[in-house]
Amino acid sequence: MKKQINTSDLVSGAVFLGVGVLYGVTAYETLPMGEALSMGPGYFPAILSGLLALLGTVMIGRSFHTVQSIEFGKIPHRAIAFITAAILIFANLLDELGLPLCVFVTSFLAFFGKREANPLRGGIIALGIAIFCTAIFGFGIRLPIPIVGTWIGGQ
Repeated sequence: MKKQINTSDLVSGAVFLGVGVLYGVTAYETLPMGEALSMGPGYFPAILSGLLALLGTVMIGRSFHTVQSIEFGKIPHRAIAFITAAILIFANLLDELGLPLCVFVTSFLAFFGKREANPLRGGIIALGIAIFCTAIFGFGIRLPIPIVGTWIGGQ
């Protein structure tokens, strides 16, 4: 019996390895590492990137030793488009909209990645996420993120 390569593990491992190497090199080159007892801002991302690359390497190795080959299903283009748009909007409009409104807009937009999206349900869920994130990140741990954006009259 001829063994087949598990393409799902192979592709997933390659993606994990690539992302781990990309972010690891970026962290190493652009951020100070520090030492284990005095960690710099690049230390933790470099460690996580290394673990992600290690996981990808293990998955690639495992793909050659499994018998079952799993085919990819239909690619969810709608979900990819809406979630990518939500991430880009959050990254580019956080200061302009403020945390609660930006989280609401991006959560509501990401909700439409689902084919059977109900706008009322999406709005209620987005409102809950916005309240939760504002309470935790804005008021709880006081991240330096504007609560009121510059488009609404904030500073």
